Order: sequence, then C-alpha cells, then structure tokens
Amino acid sequence: MRTKPASVAAVGAAAGAACGAAWALLLAATRTEIGFAAIGVGYAVGFAVRHAADGERGRNLQWIAVACTVWGLLLGKYFYLAHLVREMAARSPNVATDGIPGWFDPRVFSFFLSVLPRLAGVYEALWLFLASLAAWRTLDRGA
Repeated sequence: MRTKPASVAAVGAAAGAACGAAWALLLAATRTEIGFAAIGVGYAVGFAVRHAADGERGRNLQWIAVACTVWGLLLGKYFYLAHLVREMAARSPNVATDGIPGWFDPRVFSFFLSVLPRLAGVYEALWLFLASLAAWRTLDRGA
C-alpha cells in the first residue's frame, strides 16, 4: 500500500461517522430502521476509503473499510438511542430539575452499552453483514 494506512483509516472513520449521523437522522425522521440504508453506509465508506487510498484496492483497505462501516453503524444506533433518551427526558415532568442529558452524557452512553445486546438480533446482523460486504466489494481487486 503506497498510501498511509493511518490517513486512509481517518478518512474512513470520518466517512463512517458522517454516514452514521445521517442514518440516525433517517431513523429519527421515519421512526423505523431502513436496512437498505445500512448498505448505503457500507458503499459510501468503501468509496471514501478507496478515494483516500488514491484508487488502490486490496485486503488491508477492505478491512479498514469494514471496520469503519461497523463504526458508522454503531454511531448511528448510538445517536438514534441518544435522540430517544433526550426526547423522553424533554417530556418528563422532572425536566426542570433533571434537565435533558447531552448527546455524549456518560449516562446515555452507559444506557446504550446496556441495551446494545438487546438491540442486536438476526435482522441487525443481516444488515451489518450486507453493509460490510458492500464496503468490502468496493475495494475488491476485481471490482
């Protein structure tokens, strides 16, 4: 690989974060998970990694793209859950005393980690696999 893996990974992570935030907005707007959007996250991250690598392809870049895709989808889930928690807190009768937790409030993060195993099922695994496959294929030497 002629390009620096760290800079490619940084671009991939940024693309994953941006796509995850966009996916969270889609979840919040529709109140439903649209699995095909996860595939779009995979393609977008894969293409960002390929662009950052100056068009290079290969196994190392594929793994970077898959990791950044998973990162983006996890962030999307986190931001959507944080949105729901903030929305519920705003409607709480104790909002004046408790306040609305921030996006990165440790309590929100702790809650996310505690419910994540219950959010991960066969349906989510399927879309995670398909999104990872999309990222992988954008950097396949034959593509």
